[in-house]
Amino acid sequence: DIAHSIVASKVDIIDNIISEKLKPLDSTYDVEAMSKEIHRLHSDGKSDAEVLEIMKSKRESFLRKKNKDGGEW
Repeated sequence: DIAHSIVASKVDIIDNIISEKLKPLDSTYDVEAMSKEIHRLHSDGKSDAEVLEIMKSKRESFLRKKNKDGGEW
């Protein structure tokens, strides 16, 4: 229905904006997992403000694991 299409469109737009802003953080954060969580929260009916607060509190859970074998030079 129309309401579902509007919400889906809004979520896609928000996802695109977030993805573009997070590209520099891609090596530090699992941006794909963050995007999936944002979609899930929006699907659960959370407002943008609620999503922001939830994501802030979960920030560390999206950190990429550092290589223990020495990593880069």
